[in-house]
Amino acid sequence: MTDSRSTIAMFDAFDNAKQGLAVWDEGDNLIGFNSIYRDIFKSNMLIEPKIGINFGDAYEEASKKPDFQLSQENIKQRFMIRDQARKDKKPIENESKLENGVWLNVREIASNDGHMITVITDVTESKNSAEMQTRLSNAIDSIPSHVMFWDKDERLIKANNLAINENLKDGIKLNEGMSYSEFLKNQFEQKLYSVPKDFSVDKFVEKRLKERAELTSKSTKLKYRDGKTVIRTENKLGDGGILTILNDVTDLEKKESQERLLTQAIDKMSGGIIVWDKNHKLIFANKEMR
Repeated sequence: MTDSRSTIAMFDAFDNAKQGLAVWDEGDNLIGFNSIYRDIFKSNMLIEPKIGINFGDAYEEASKKPDFQLSQENIKQRFMIRDQARKDKKPIENESKLENGVWLNVREIASNDGHMITVITDVTESKNSAEMQTRLSNAIDSIPSHVMFWDKDERLIKANNLAINENLKDGIKLNEGMSYSEFLKNQFEQKLYSVPKDFSVDKFVEKRLKERAELTSKSTKLKYRDGKTVIRTENKLGDGGILTILNDVTDLEKKESQERLLTQAIDKMSGGIIVWDKNHKLIFANKEMR
């Protein structure tokens, strides 16, 4: 390390920022580094960084070790980045995933005289978080139900593809940030529901907002003007937001209605009818038989 107080302060500051910092001379020899860089270097190169070590020689030595995890493509890319940074005198940034699952962001900054400053940041946590967010978003989009997330201020955060597409068919465009009251008013503007003549949309919206403010979990059956029936389930989330799920049960309702009609018709028959399951258990007897 150097003896300059300002340089030491700079290395300490990057340590506090949890970033690795190294300075290389025009011949690519290491002339200074902080403790974070030392730990990252040792973890990935499997050798201790030392003042005077050459960048190319370090990779050559490290690549001979059986546990070395950087691929030849990764090494080639690192050298290309440094050459390009020195040539253009512009910072170059690259992210790569190591075989052990660690993601590193490497930023190379060249000085006018050929010195190179390397800043390394472990971005594994943010990368994994972004990956999980992508997986969660894809999973939500694959759910065969309308899914909508609303924040504590009743603003739309996320709607899955089914909800977006089906609402668009009804003439309603779901936009992130739109209010729940705007969403409801759009539904009535598109005449999705049958309402009485003296119906007040504003009063209904006010009532719904009050209900949502007080709910923990609630399921409601909704009937649309076109005959569609859905079950709306609302759940209050820990941060005060609300998860809304709509399931279309139109076909199920029709089937249940048909079964009720069939049961009523059989009950009115003059002859006795009895139905047994495959295990010879009684499952139905009409009125005459009872």
